[in-house]
Amino acid sequence: MTVQLVACVVVVCGCAYLGVLFSDSFRKRVRQLEEFCLVVKQLEYDIDFLNTPLGESLIRLSGMCEGGVRDVLKYVGNNLSGAGCVEMLGLWKKAFDRFEKELALTEDDKRIIFDFTKNLGCGDRTREKNNIKAAEMRLNAAREDAAVFAATNVKMYRGLGILAGIFIVIVLL
Repeated sequence: MTVQLVACVVVVCGCAYLGVLFSDSFRKRVRQLEEFCLVVKQLEYDIDFLNTPLGESLIRLSGMCEGGVRDVLKYVGNNLSGAGCVEMLGLWKKAFDRFEKELALTEDDKRIIFDFTKNLGCGDRTREKNNIKAAEMRLNAAREDAAVFAATNVKMYRGLGILAGIFIVIVLL
């Protein structure tokens, strides 16, 4: 009897943990989109006012971020030397592929960033500022959508984890 009770508690707790794990990926996505929004905004300042080289700026900005965003920025910043406009998108894609497990971004989120980086470093300041403004608007819209999605689904996934555990216990008993 005691063994069954312990097993039931372990199953329910394990399923609840999985629910929390899935729900945290929604919050992680919102946090990473916020970080990319800040990076884009800071890039505008670095390009427009400080005239900082892109590689230096990305490495510096990586220190302000955490997790996968930090790793992507650092990778691109370190490997940027000598990369031209044509190679820029490929470099970002390599970085995203390399750190994919640490990122919680959807394909649409990645597409926004890739569209932005496609033209990054390829034009004059006015063109760069327009590219940055467009990316900033799209990233903010994606962040708001992700925040709404997270707000509605975090509780649901946590509850589903607990309910799944209870259901498994009932079925096994």
